[in-house]
Amino acid sequence: MSTHENFKSLAKAYFEGKISLEEERQLFAFINNNDDRKEQFYEYEEDWKKQYANEDTIKAWQKVYNRMQVAESVMLPSKSQSFFSWKLLSVAAVIILLIGFSGLFFLHSSNWREKEQYEFRVAYGGQGTIILSDGTKVWLNAGSTLTYDDDFSNNRLVYLDGEAYFEVTKHKGKQFVVRSGNYELTVLGTKFNLSAYADDNLIVASLVEGAIKVACNEELRHMDPNQTLSFNKSLHKFVDQTDADVHQSFAWKDNHIEYNSILMSDLMNKLNRKFDVNIQVESEKINQEEVRVAFRNNESVDEILLALKELIPMTIARNGNNIIIN
Repeated sequence: MSTHENFKSLAKAYFEGKISLEEERQLFAFINNNDDRKEQFYEYEEDWKKQYANEDTIKAWQKVYNRMQVAESVMLPSKSQSFFSWKLLSVAAVIILLIGFSGLFFLHSSNWREKEQYEFRVAYGGQGTIILSDGTKVWLNAGSTLTYDDDFSNNRLVYLDGEAYFEVTKHKGKQFVVRSGNYELTVLGTKFNLSAYADDNLIVASLVEGAIKVACNEELRHMDPNQTLSFNKSLHKFVDQTDADVHQSFAWKDNHIEYNSILMSDLMNKLNRKFDVNIQVESEKINQEEVRVAFRNNESVDEILLALKELIPMTIARNGNNIIIN
């Protein structure tokens, strides 16, 4: 985005709900990590509200907000409160929040099913934290979406595409269920991490405390604390259930990257989401390399790749957000 007018035009389209997903991503990539642009965006928002908002709009928002009774977003900068509301109104309940200025967090409500659905989405390069109406706290990793309907207080059912860490509040007689495709994880009250990105071949559950049962393709597994369980989508079966240092599985929550053993191809996918970049490894040999990594000091993607280069001989060519490894 090169000009002031382009910025203003996309901001206006966003407030009016007429922006495409690609334009939306461009807009917030332009805003993110730049305080001056954020301030300018808020000024555009105030101007737009003064010009187009009216009392009916405000009442409509309050009605929708009261009906939602769902999630309380945490770590919100104070200015994002109005930012939260106006986008919801302008496109029949689509919201984008700046979470701690670390990334983008989306909420979407629609009527494509008989019951209303609420969708929380975190863009690449960000993280989000929400508290559901039952008290359950959920951390969402970059590129993740959590969805549930307006009957959540009764069925306690959520759908996940991506990765999330759950601290589930125990409610007597009411199980908490997470679904991802044919994969279903059921708990009463527990802490666990679930990585279930649609474009990943493995679904990995890691249990911190409590007990969970996992079902997929008519196969059922039970997990104990400090265990990880992997389901292979291409093989249509569970492939690994082991005792492990499960805290590595949710190190991302503290902005860390820690793995005792991870394929380079999987690590690159994680870096793409975390830093909102496009890393392409053109060497299958490099893709199949296993590495042990521990990055705990907010290293940049460039610093991480240079550290990996010390382990694996490779060339790195970067052009903007596109990175080629050979």
